[in-house]
Amino acid sequence: MNPLAIRTSIDRCVLREWRETDIASLARHANNRNVSRFLLDQFPFPYTERDARDWIATATAKATETHGKHLAIEIEGEAAGGIGAAFGDGNARATAAIGYWIGEAHWGGGIATAAVRAFAEHLLAEHTVGPTAIDRLEATVFANNPASIRVLAKAGFAREIHVDDGGDDDGGDGHDDNDATAATNLGVRFVRLRNAGA
Repeated sequence: MNPLAIRTSIDRCVLREWRETDIASLARHANNRNVSRFLLDQFPFPYTERDARDWIATATAKATETHGKHLAIEIEGEAAGGIGAAFGDGNARATAAIGYWIGEAHWGGGIATAAVRAFAEHLLAEHTVGPTAIDRLEATVFANNPASIRVLAKAGFAREIHVDDGGDDDGGDGHDDNDATAATNLGVRFVRLRNAGA
């Protein structure tokens, strides 16, 4: 079976499976408070090579048809971000929740929008029947992250509701906790439906 690679509208950016050789570049781009502050608490800061190694092992193990997809965002030949989808089950079985991040060195160039759009189109095209059929994509971002809100809007997602992020103040993991919700616990949920145009 050929490794998954999803082309984006930006030639120097491709979405592909994580590799052990990504450890150093993943740690370098992820070890940035400006990145981690807008992500969930399980994204650690500081972000070490051990964290990178653990994540690549986890992402590889989760890369199944029933759990979801977790891909590297490769920019100019190196992993400089990540994008993934967790497939729902039960009443949410036709829904996939997506998340993404890009290293700060690559902000502002349209890469996040291109990556999210390409990933959404891939998920909706590839998961049409069976137990992983997807009709709805969801992405929740912090309300004080306007850049990510713009990314989702440009990638064909529509604002749905404000939600409580449900985060706690102490992750107990030895890492600093993320502070994007210091002023508010509200996030904004965006959705993209199979039958809605981008």
